[in-house]
Amino acid sequence: MIENDLLCRFRVDHMIPLWQSYCPDYRGLLINLYESVATNAIGLVLLQEDIRGLHISTGARERIKRCLEPLNQAQRMDLLQIAAQKVSELLGMQNAVSQNYLLQFSADLSPRIAVGLQNNSLQGIFLSFL
Repeated sequence: MIENDLLCRFRVDHMIPLWQSYCPDYRGLLINLYESVATNAIGLVLLQEDIRGLHISTGARERIKRCLEPLNQAQRMDLLQIAAQKVSELLGMQNAVSQNYLLQFSADLSPRIAVGLQNNSLQGIFLSFL
């Protein structure tokens, strides 16, 4: 129910292409639908762009990389937490449990981003579609 609180705030026709870019058989396989939506929303906040469309272009992903690269792990974590809080605000999420869940998700995202930065790519984290 907590994950559904976030998902219900986006248009399905924006989420489906995102899920398909992650897993073409997203309906047949067991994948986490929340993860890609929350990740791209956080990424779009970092870019100060509209989160509703959920699309992060290749160029936008590079801008996220340039934004996060110079930061140490603690700074990156703080920035992701601020972005997650902003996502909550933009979506009008009033439920503290849902807000805290998104904050925890952003904390869990930080190590994945660190590995991506070590490999010079955030491609498998912030997803593109179209």
